[in-house]
Amino acid sequence: SAGAVRLRRTPGFQNKPADDVISTVPAGAQGEVIDGPQAADGLQWWLVRFGGKEGWMAERSSQGILLLDRAR
Repeated sequence: SAGAVRLRRTPGFQNKPADDVISTVPAGAQGEVIDGPQAADGLQWWLVRFGGKEGWMAERSSQGILLLDRAR
């Protein structure tokens, strides 16, 4: 299963500066999808809000593990 997920300033995870990671979101956290999806680095990315933080997270990891369950 997925652990904590990185929330990023922009979609994608390859060749990014260290400050692209805004924070990490614990597994099972409830958030709100604001926008997306956008394709980057072979993954689908969604703009999400968790508490006061907004950022992009991948729907699945590069290994195919579901990170973002968009259940309504």
